[in-house]
Amino acid sequence: MLLRMQSFTQVMKKTSPPSFQYQQYLENLLRVTNVLSSNSDLDLTLSKLMEELLGIFHTDRAWLLFPCDPDAKYWSVPVEATTVDFPGAFATGKKIRTDKFAGAVFKQALAENGPHIQDFAPDALPASLENFNVKTQMIIALYPREGKPWMLGMHQCTHKRDWTAEDKQLFNDIALKITDTLTQRLLLKRLEDELNLRIKTEQALVRAKEDAENASRAKSEFLSVMSHELRTPMNAILGFGQLLEVEIDDMEQKSHVREILHAGNHLLGLINEILNLSQIESGKLELSMEPCHLHSIIEECIALSNSLADSHAIQITNHIPYHDKHVIQADPLRLKQVFLNLLSNAIKYNSKQGKVELNCTEPGLNQLRITIKDTGPGLSDAEMQRLFTPFERLKQYFITEGTGIGLVITKGLVEMMQGEIGVESIVGEGSTFWVQFELSSG
Repeated sequence: MLLRMQSFTQVMKKTSPPSFQYQQYLENLLRVTNVLSSNSDLDLTLSKLMEELLGIFHTDRAWLLFPCDPDAKYWSVPVEATTVDFPGAFATGKKIRTDKFAGAVFKQALAENGPHIQDFAPDALPASLENFNVKTQMIIALYPREGKPWMLGMHQCTHKRDWTAEDKQLFNDIALKITDTLTQRLLLKRLEDELNLRIKTEQALVRAKEDAENASRAKSEFLSVMSHELRTPMNAILGFGQLLEVEIDDMEQKSHVREILHAGNHLLGLINEILNLSQIESGKLELSMEPCHLHSIIEECIALSNSLADSHAIQITNHIPYHDKHVIQADPLRLKQVFLNLLSNAIKYNSKQGKVELNCTEPGLNQLRITIKDTGPGLSDAEMQRLFTPFERLKQYFITEGTGIGLVITKGLVEMMQGEIGVESIVGEGSTFWVQFELSSG
């Protein structure tokens, strides 16, 4: 900000006792201060101030201009006041293109260290001032700490005027007060605008969240109803298919019936998984939490998975030792569902004659992590990010039957039982899925 002239107060302190001029100066400055603090509406406050300046300086026009910037394409006069004999020089608030004359005036105001006086001869008035009878103008640049500079100006139209040093000093000090007010009000307005924008953004986020939750509930309810409705006819199809398999003797026809049963069982599995997913998402899946010994549950899941492992020539090795403290609070049926799904994936998505290894670690106090490692093709970082997305099946796994929601259900069940699930993988070496629970007593 450019340095300002000394205030009239500083000047008068150097003289002995206060003169009439000084008393008048203080009264005029007080009038300005009262106007600036009289209203919270900035436009109304500045309009009243311009009226006050007409009386203080006995001039014909007083106005504020923004921006005082020779590089700006447009400028405008937000507020002005005029005497009856000399109407408004500017269309208040209207954008005015910055021409050569205006740019020169702006540069002059910005270059001065205080008020700038400019006289106009009748035959030398610029086009923009020809109709406004301007004989003399006094202008000063204002530098609020928010935004670009402004300009305060006054036109003397009745006659040319010799502005006194006291006039200039008072004009300068009033400009300083207006600058302080502009700084405060503009900063406050910016903060209010930012706050309003933040409130609107937060409200929009709340509405978007509510819309997403409503859409998710509607989807879950639809899936739940659809799954229930599909299971009844599907069970009938499978029941009659099993009767046909028993009654038909022709081997070719029996083979066709088995294909029907195989496809029907696959479809029923998909329906059941969709029902599980909808129950988890809607929060309607009920759990029966009780102390569960992990070793016995894992042993049971391995036994149930051996047939599938044999059909894929996969060797399962369990390195999890029995420990009487390895007990967690969980739903035993859903816990088995978690480990059966992870074992099934490790078998189906393994390499030929591959291996599946189960281990456990204690990553923290009263925590147990079960790992299921395979020797399959492994996963890239991008593929691992898509693993727990509903109906997402990775390209290399299309040859294997699956619904694409097994891992989503597994993750949902683990989290409902206050556990964690994750995966680590190296492309070409295999993947390790892990689940982690808090240990409990009992």
